[in-house]
Amino acid sequence: ARHLDFATLERMPASFVTEHLGQRHTDMLWRIGPGGEYPFVLPVVIYNGERRWTAATDIGDLLGPVPGEPLGYLPRLRYLLIDCEREERRRER
Repeated sequence: ARHLDFATLERMPASFVTEHLGQRHTDMLWRIGPGGEYPFVLPVVIYNGERRWTAATDIGDLLGPVPGEPLGYLPRLRYLLIDCEREERRRER
């Protein structure tokens, strides 16, 4: 986070239409100013449920077994999980 320029923080539309005319909706989408060719993307999940978060934090871990050579092409996308309930308990200790 110390490398990001939060002065350029810009809220983006949370609903939009895809190129195939499908509707997409997110809770919130933010953009921070460009620093290079492609902007850095930080997927963040803020969870405030009572039960412990158990979903994988990398989509590659949700796929079934991949045999042999294609294994190197397995998609990887991790997200930062902010589990509000666990954070609050940790601070209370």
